Amino acid sequence: MHFTLKNTKYDENGRILAATIFQDKTTIVNVINAYAPTTSYSSQVRNDYFNSFYKFLDWMKPNIIAGDFNMVTNPALARQPPAITKECPQSFKELCETFNLNDSYLLLYNNLEMFSRRQGYRKSRLDRLYIDHLISHSNSNLRSRRRNLATRN
Repeated sequence: MHFTLKNTKYDENGRILAATIFQDKTTIVNVINAYAPTTSYSSQVRNDYFNSFYKFLDWMKPNIIAGDFNMVTNPALARQPPAITKECPQSFKELCETFNLNDSYLLLYNNLEMFSRRQGYRKSRLDRLYIDHLISHSNSNLRSRRRNLATRN
């Protein structure tokens, strides 16, 4: 098998990097790395950021978005101690709905708490991996692999 990385694109602020992975001459997946503006930016800036993803996503092939989203989508699950937080931008919700993107961690572990950022006594899960529904349909295979791995350790 031969893999090639092509069609690399990035935004003018250096917050989005995208590329397409090919196996031989067939597109396997479109991958986007995200570094979202923090919640200290205005809601409009954050919404514009997530709206800009449409020009990086592939409408015909599976997409993966990974990175630091600088927000939590479910404060009760992804922040400790739970805190009042800014609402997840509507543009992000619409993006996930439009491209059928799923939080891979939640697909695998349901409501298990896991945090990617620690600051003093506070913890949150800002870094995430969203996978296309075409990839997540193999979720049952991922769950069985996870169970097999757990029984080996």
